Amino acid sequence: MLHCFCISWLFTCFCMESILNTIKGMDSPIINRYMSVIGALITKNKKPINSISAAIAISILCRYFYRLIFLPPKSLQNFPVFGYIDILNTRIKKADHCTINKEVLVPLSSRYNGFYVQPIVGLWIIKCNNTQAAKTILADQVTFPKPSTPFRGLKTTLLAKFFLGDGLLNLEGQAWKRHRQIVSPFVHQIPPISQFGLLALRSFALMETFGLTNNDIGNISGRMALDAIALNAFGSDFESTSSVEGDWFRRYCKINRHLFDIFHLLFPILDRKLLWLMPERRKAHIAVSEIQAKIDEMIAKKRESIHEISDKPNNQKDLLTLMLETESGTEKKLTLNEMKSNIVAFFFAGQETTASALSSTVLQLARNKDIQRKAREEVLRIMGDDPVDKIPTSEQLREMEYLDCIIKETLRLCSPAITSTTRLIAKDTILNGVLLPQGHRIQINFLNIHMDSQLWEDPFEYRPERFMNKSSVQGKEELKWLPFGYGPHTCLGMNFSITEQRVFICMLLRKFEWELPKDSIHKERVVLDNNVTLKPRSAISNFRKRY
Repeated sequence: MLHCFCISWLFTCFCMESILNTIKGMDSPIINRYMSVIGALITKNKKPINSISAAIAISILCRYFYRLIFLPPKSLQNFPVFGYIDILNTRIKKADHCTINKEVLVPLSSRYNGFYVQPIVGLWIIKCNNTQAAKTILADQVTFPKPSTPFRGLKTTLLAKFFLGDGLLNLEGQAWKRHRQIVSPFVHQIPPISQFGLLALRSFALMETFGLTNNDIGNISGRMALDAIALNAFGSDFESTSSVEGDWFRRYCKINRHLFDIFHLLFPILDRKLLWLMPERRKAHIAVSEIQAKIDEMIAKKRESIHEISDKPNNQKDLLTLMLETESGTEKKLTLNEMKSNIVAFFFAGQETTASALSSTVLQLARNKDIQRKAREEVLRIMGDDPVDKIPTSEQLREMEYLDCIIKETLRLCSPAITSTTRLIAKDTILNGVLLPQGHRIQINFLNIHMDSQLWEDPFEYRPERFMNKSSVQGKEELKWLPFGYGPHTCLGMNFSITEQRVFICMLLRKFEWELPKDSIHKERVVLDNNVTLKPRSAISNFRKRY
């Protein structure tokens, strides 16, 4: 306590105003009451005795902050903890996410029936790796609803600006059902295989423009996924796969690099008060404003032409058209901000996850040449080996069973979605012998479940053949494969994404052979980092055209 007092006294002597301004920026009832008592003492009266008194007060406040930040609340102290020091340690070591899961998180959760706690954005979140508990949590919207304030304390931050507010991503109950009913016809459309094929061909041409040696497939797959969602959901061609510049893609990447930066999530005051000190962060905020302006233009353009497509059946309309048509109604009418929030959510979910999965699949096939060869043999047997570009039919895709296993195994071992969306525990609940206290938040850790040796044989090995026997993958009482979630909030774009991956990979196998560069970091395993989604650290491969 003495060292806290000494440091606090020096701070109050030399940086009183700065301390007050910083602490006042933190939205907490306890802090607000505390500062109302000591604030006037520090700013209005400079006598040494008062500075000493203020130092004592702030040392107590420091102790409060220490307990708030580094220790979970009493109701969670029975849980194993993966805390800030552990997070910082993994960052310093630059440990990839698979290593963290294998060496730390899976063993940690096994000590408490598949549960542990971790701080995220100032909140202590319960993490669940237990499959039976996960099924209950994901299916029961009454006991485990989504929180009503997902961006609490993050207003004016990059994250809140990008996602805007109320939409499918964070709504629950009747509000979520209203949005879900509006987008339902789009979600249940047959995925556009021919359009995916044309985008794949555009992507291959762009690969050759960039050069087939040391080609960043993450860049190519990101462009492909962005154009696919834009064309099908919004009726707009962003031309990311046909233009090297790709303005939409460039802006999106700039935002993406900063969106879930852990430092700014932990200290949102940096976005509110100190943005002028961080030029790269400022550029990301500008990019968000530019993207929002582009979305406004896209909506206005679609609104002008909506009468031309209003006679189409709902299952042939794009997502933006379906949302705009609510403007003429009353009960289901969406506000402009609700539309924009849903557009951004589909951008994020449709582009980021598919791009990450495609990059991981390409790298896994580069590492495992026998698997690549076997997959190519299946594709050539079904589509033929004549030296011309071909787009597969839906019937041909259904025949490619081994390719389907490859995609599923990639989604298991390199699942882009690491956890479920956060759920609120509405009442004290016991699952798997563990008390989940009311009022706390919980997430399902999909990746830990995918890497649990009690559920999977050799879970860290890449073995597509394990999915040939479907009964061994998904049992009746537990869920083992969860890349798209489960229950009412299962990912809306699951069929869209899987079909896009099938088309791109089978056409890539016909057109190219590829391997890792000699100095690749992925020789032993695909190294993954958590940046919004789980994605390869560097998706570089060497390609060779087959025709």
